Amino acid sequence: MNENVPDAKTIWLFRETLMKKGVLEELYTQLNKTMQTLGLILNKGRIIDATIMEVPKQRNTRQENKQIKEGQIPKEWKAEKVKQKDVDASWLTKDGKDYFGFKNHVVIDRETKLIVDFQVTLASVKDREIGEELIEEISEGSIVYADRGYPSKRLSEKMKSRGITDKVMRQGSRNKAISQSEKERNREISRTRCKIEQVFGFMKRHGKKFDIRCNSQNYI
Repeated sequence: MNENVPDAKTIWLFRETLMKKGVLEELYTQLNKTMQTLGLILNKGRIIDATIMEVPKQRNTRQENKQIKEGQIPKEWKAEKVKQKDVDASWLTKDGKDYFGFKNHVVIDRETKLIVDFQVTLASVKDREIGEELIEEISEGSIVYADRGYPSKRLSEKMKSRGITDKVMRQGSRNKAISQSEKERNREISRTRCKIEQVFGFMKRHGKKFDIRCNSQNYI
């Protein structure tokens, strides 16, 4: 922990090499298996959540934005300008506030708070869509905790088919509020689920030490 950390470019190049060789995901899987064998990851539950990773907002013209949406880089942009532009990020409005960037969807071990799985998407992607994919990699018989952004019929069915205990917070609809018992259930789940906020806080504090930006099809 006291050794010097490699600079951002070194980390970036090493990561790109692993990506090109197609071994990054395999290494991550092997790392998790090793930690489970050593008892560092316990199968007593998983917490799923997502955090927004903002990038500098773009000051583009309407025509430039139109070209970007069509998958084109504006011809008038010189090489240096292209390096400063993020054409992969997307907008998201949450709680009345606009965000521009990506989402980091994370699964952590309930006890140790170690990250056991993750996906990076555009900020505009809904949490429940990725939650359904992440469930596929969670061991049968486990317990899954998640907030109000995840409940869906498909997610419930997938958890039930895999013998996973449903600890996903319930959300009311416009025409039907949740019951008192569901409110109490949500509070109970929240006490465990909030552990992932500590993980996100650590990521954002220490992540700022490196100016590493990736497109949404790769891992951060």
